Amino acid sequence: LVGRTHHTLRVVASTRLDDRVAMTTRATTCRNVVSTGGMFEGVPSRNGIPFSCAYPSAVATFQRARTAEQRATRASTIVDTAQSMLAEMPPAEITLNGLAKRAGLAPSNVLRYFDSREAVLLELVNRQTEAWLGDLLRHAPPPAADPPVARCAAVARAIAATLDAHHGFCELISVQATVLERRVTTSTVLRFKTTSSRQLERLAQWLADALPELPRAGEEGRLLRLSARMILVAGALWAQHGASEVLAEQLVDHRRTML
Repeated sequence: LVGRTHHTLRVVASTRLDDRVAMTTRATTCRNVVSTGGMFEGVPSRNGIPFSCAYPSAVATFQRARTAEQRATRASTIVDTAQSMLAEMPPAEITLNGLAKRAGLAPSNVLRYFDSREAVLLELVNRQTEAWLGDLLRHAPPPAADPPVARCAAVARAIAATLDAHHGFCELISVQATVLERRVTTSTVLRFKTTSSRQLERLAQWLADALPELPRAGEEGRLLRLSARMILVAGALWAQHGASEVLAEQLVDHRRTML
């Protein structure tokens, strides 16, 4: 019995020694990182000291993306999260803190990949535009033998139907110029505009195929401006539509109180 007791005490003492060594190593690492201005990604801190330094049981689950592929995957995940939130709420209610919480990140981690909340939503605009454009381009151009008025009506119906199927896209373009293109860096805007220009070129080509009467060689700029204005008008009409719905609901409530 005495021998077993001594053996147990030696095991306990050894375990405690290992724990003390691990804690000392962790504390030394924390001091070195903090003293050199390092950051612990995704780890809550107090007075600049990560909680995991003071509390060894607190283990951070966030892992920094090291490679370009990992960074692209992380950025795509953040945009995926914004897209899922857009299905539940308008863009104005998607906050940086809410987005980060839904993605399982700290707000500072989101800002490692995007300038701001607006930059995330601008990336989502490109994605939503691609989805809408893909649906629209699947509509075959109306028969060339049809009268121009009939072909114009067919184009209008295709555009209206696909816009109606992509409410998230309409929500975003309704606030793109006034909200989303603010609080972002020049490089972010240039990247966004470059992608948007390519998408407008595809839309312009579809319009040209559907309506051969539109300007062709040497006047592609007119088609691009027409495409851009079409999206601009769609966003403006969507914004007015949303405002009208809110006003209508308020008027109904007002009438009920007057009865």
